Amino acid sequence: MILTEEYKNIPVEMKQLPQWVGFMRTPVIKDGKADMNEDGTPRMSKIPVDVHTLSGASSTHASQWDKFDIAVNSIGKTATVKGKSGNIEGVGFVFRPHKDTGTGICGIDLDHIIDPNTGEVNTAAFEIIQAMDSYTELSPSGTGVHIYYYGSLHSEWEKKFNGCLGGAASMEMYQEKRYFTVTGNVFGELKPIAEREQQAAEIYKKYAPKPQEKTVTNKPVEDTYTTVLSDDKVIEKASKSKQGVKFMALLGGDLSDYGNDQSRADQALCNILAFWCSGDTKQIDRIFRNSGLMSEKWDEKRGTIAIQ
Repeated sequence: MILTEEYKNIPVEMKQLPQWVGFMRTPVIKDGKADMNEDGTPRMSKIPVDVHTLSGASSTHASQWDKFDIAVNSIGKTATVKGKSGNIEGVGFVFRPHKDTGTGICGIDLDHIIDPNTGEVNTAAFEIIQAMDSYTELSPSGTGVHIYYYGSLHSEWEKKFNGCLGGAASMEMYQEKRYFTVTGNVFGELKPIAEREQQAAEIYKKYAPKPQEKTVTNKPVEDTYTTVLSDDKVIEKASKSKQGVKFMALLGGDLSDYGNDQSRADQALCNILAFWCSGDTKQIDRIFRNSGLMSEKWDEKRGTIAIQ
């Protein structure tokens, strides 16, 4: 077992939850070739791994998560995801609010906020870290941070927004259907996970893009199809099909095979679902809403995505 010394810093409350996966890195492919960072190195995507099957894990299926110790024991093992093999490099924590209260451990990802040459921290990001005043650690790259806090589910929130902090910095805020890689490499002072619902809401209000007024009225779609399979059976059969690896990656919200293009990934998932749902638009909608691709934009797109 490869044990990262910093893992001792991870809060006990997180370690006690069975919401852990491993992760491996794969190159991001764009237009048929590796996408590159500004420094000329290949851009890598961190893919969640089911530590039992050593295959892809979904951030929406609890059966593919496990206990912290078991996830740690998987580090160094070889996993195969989407036909690509690699070693599990570390562990990740999946966000999942309590089914009754809608509250739980949430996360804020501040990416590209630390200059790798000078160590200087983006001013707006530093103010967010101070305002949250909760357990914060460096991301694997060392140029971003993850903030963990107790809060409530905000399903209407936009999840990711770029450019809001200036420069290349970006921010993502999640309460469910996503996972963060966990390093235990504390940023600043080691702090416990704190209840920061109000602070998170204020940060979102300040930095999130303002919603656009909708000008198109969506008309209800007539359901002229007969559903043959239940939602669970559709997911089961699609996951075992020839497109199973692609399907599970999309269901988990992975955009890497589509150049991180949300619209292309949405279309790809809808195409697969259309076949297994026998064209039942209501069933396609239900399953999509429980996928990792779900965002506010889905409601804006309804009736416009063509099933190909």
